[in-house]
Amino acid sequence: DQPLTLMLASQVARLEGNEPKSQQYLERMSKAGVTEFLSLRGLIENARRAGDNALALRYAEKAYDMKPHDHWVALTLTGLYADSGRVDEALQHMQRAARKRALHVDEVRLIRAGLLCVDAKRLAGNQQWDSAIFQLKDALRRNPTFVPAIVLLACVYASKGDASMAFH
Repeated sequence: DQPLTLMLASQVARLEGNEPKSQQYLERMSKAGVTEFLSLRGLIENARRAGDNALALRYAEKAYDMKPHDHWVALTLTGLYADSGRVDEALQHMQRAARKRALHVDEVRLIRAGLLCVDAKRLAGNQQWDSAIFQLKDALRRNPTFVPAIVLLACVYASKGDASMAFH
């Protein structure tokens, strides 16, 4: 089978709602060296649509190994780590991707603020107020107008019983 034919067949199968058939075509494409990366992108998206973040993460890690300078893969892998609750790995990956210039410095600053906010929400859920506050202040230092961090910081202060800081 020609790679282009397999790619088109995969898209047609997906559009027809036949995800298993689309998956089969993508897996066959992944064995042809020239289309392996392209097929991984499709396999990642299929796994995400199916709600299988662990599988999507495996595919994304493989794609990143193949093309560490690819912007889409860098963002996708960072997001998948975060979605899996692996915020520290998301932060580490983001820094590696920035060093490889797969992510722009300003983008890294904003993503880091978002990841710190996600981690702070987890910490607040465990009533680790001071750690959550530290993360949120760090997020706001990186992005002072980041509304989710501002709101969450006020909520954390209120939950901690420090109402005066909640409105500060």
